Amino acid sequence: MFVKELFGGDGGAFNAALDALDACPNRPAASQWVQDHLAQKVQWQNNPEVVEEFEGVLEHRFGSL
Repeated sequence: MFVKELFGGDGGAFNAALDALDACPNRPAASQWVQDHLAQKVQWQNNPEVVEEFEGVLEHRFGSL
């Protein structure tokens, strides 16, 4: 779902984002990376529900703030 809805079907971009997020040391750094590199994309602005689910995955991965 995330690849299609947030990355326009680009699996490579999705995998690159996951690699970058895995390199983040904590949730604030991951959230900042998302804001700096992903949040401005049109797909993200048009899919607030899916973005919320993606952020939930980040919260699960890093824990809540």
